[in-house]
Amino acid sequence: MHQSNAIENSTLTLEDTERILAGGVPTTARDLREIVEASNLARVTDDLLNSTEPLSVDLLLRWHRELLTGIRDDAAGRFRRGDEWVRVGSHLGANPAFVAGLIDEALERFRVGHLMG
Repeated sequence: MHQSNAIENSTLTLEDTERILAGGVPTTARDLREIVEASNLARVTDDLLNSTEPLSVDLLLRWHRELLTGIRDDAAGRFRRGDEWVRVGSHLGANPAFVAGLIDEALERFRVGHLMG
């Protein structure tokens, strides 16, 4: 959890993250958003590791909704649309108009690979 949050530039320390995962709160003042992000990620990771549900668009969107609840409720559980582009540094993500189709294709490749492997 800690490393995943660090990718997002979280200021939570490993100790903070461990406290959150144990149901506590950090010992020093932290941004509430970071605490919610860590808590949400822990729940989704637990579900991911324990779920017997087949991977699907609905499942991915459910996890997305759970990850973003309390953080970006307006975008939680749906694909980006219109002019909602993802930009990280100089990288520009896929055109929102194509994201649903790209996810369908990726899931199909996963299913085929999973059946073959």
